[in-house]
Amino acid sequence: MSGVRRGIVEQAAEDEFPGTGVLFCSLEVASPSTPAGLAFELSMAADRIRGASALTASIAPVAAAFRSFMRQLGMDPEAVDWTADAAMRRRLIEGGLPPTFWLRDAATLAVLEFGAPLMLFEHEAMPRDAELRSADSEGALHAAGDLVVAADGVPLSRLFGPPFPEFAVSRGTRRALVVSVRAPGVEDVFCRAALERCADLLELA
Repeated sequence: MSGVRRGIVEQAAEDEFPGTGVLFCSLEVASPSTPAGLAFELSMAADRIRGASALTASIAPVAAAFRSFMRQLGMDPEAVDWTADAAMRRRLIEGGLPPTFWLRDAATLAVLEFGAPLMLFEHEAMPRDAELRSADSEGALHAAGDLVVAADGVPLSRLFGPPFPEFAVSRGTRRALVVSVRAPGVEDVFCRAALERCADLLELA
C-alpha cells in the first residue's frame, strides 16, 4: 500500500496560488537494480515518444498546467528535472530511456503516464506532514521567501528545484519520500495516481 496522504499548503502560498495542493507518501526501495519488467515498460514508453507525440504530450492539459505554474514561479519548465517534459527530452536526446536505478525509473514512468511531477527525497521515515511553504531564511539553493517543500518543518528543496544535498536520492536510497505538488487547475486524481503508480512499480519482482 502506498499510503498516499494530503499535505499542508501554507496560507500565504494558497493566497498567491489558489488551488495548489500537496500529496505525499513514503516508499521502500528493495534494490538499486531496475527489474526487467519495469525496464521493458520504460522501453515501450520510449518507443511511443516521437517528435510529434512528444510535442502533443507537452501541451496536454495536466502538463500545460504545470508549465504555467512553473513560469509563475519564475522557473523555466524546460530546465525542471521532475516533469514529463524532462523525461521526453531525455528520450529524444539519448535515443531512449535506459534504466538508471529502480526509484528514479519508477517515478519516470509514473510521471510519463499521468503528467504530474514527482519530487523524490531520501527520507528515513514517513513524516507527519509534508508542506508547501515560504522559506524563512536563505539557503545555498533558495532565497528567503521562496516556496519550498518541507517535511515536518524541515525544508527539502525549493519547489520543483533539486533536493538539498542531504536529501538527494541515489542508487543507495532505500527509503524515499515522494511528493506531488498539485498545480492550480489540476485535479488531485492525477497526482494521487502518479504516486500510487510509482509505489506499485517499486513492488515489482
